[in-house]
Amino acid sequence: MNSDTSLAAWMIAGGPRTIDPSDNRNLAHRRELAAARGDGDGTSLTARIGAAISAFRPPRIGAETAGGRA
Repeated sequence: MNSDTSLAAWMIAGGPRTIDPSDNRNLAHRRELAAARGDGDGTSLTARIGAAISAFRPPRIGAETAGGRA
């Protein structure tokens, strides 16, 4: 019995992993675009949309109990 599973894992993973130069260029281009846009500041698109929409929402009003404000 062959207990060496690295060959099977290599075949399942798709064989040799040669890096295409165009993939490297595209990845570097995406990183430069993200840096130019300022995507590295930690604010996601959904957070920015939520902040923009919250400016138009009325303020929240808390529930009142019989004894006064909750």
